[in-house]
Amino acid sequence: MEDTERSMKLLQVTLGLDFTPVLPRTNGKGGNPQPSTETMKKIKKYVPKDLWLYEYAKRLFQARWNYFMGSNCTYVSPELPPLPNF
Repeated sequence: MEDTERSMKLLQVTLGLDFTPVLPRTNGKGGNPQPSTETMKKIKKYVPKDLWLYEYAKRLFQARWNYFMGSNCTYVSPELPPLPNF
């Protein structure tokens, strides 16, 4: 999971919890290896819709984070990323 610390804090605020939830780690043998540049090129070629959705999800998370943590007094919807060529 990406940005686990902020995700758990946002979950705490959203659910009105008195504590920050902890996500158990099931793989304690190390981090996630990063894909090679060549692999990323192939992924970008074959999954433009997924990449668009991922980019929008990151923007949406950041907008929610800003709102719940008081950076913005009102919720500001994120801009949609440019649509991919299909």
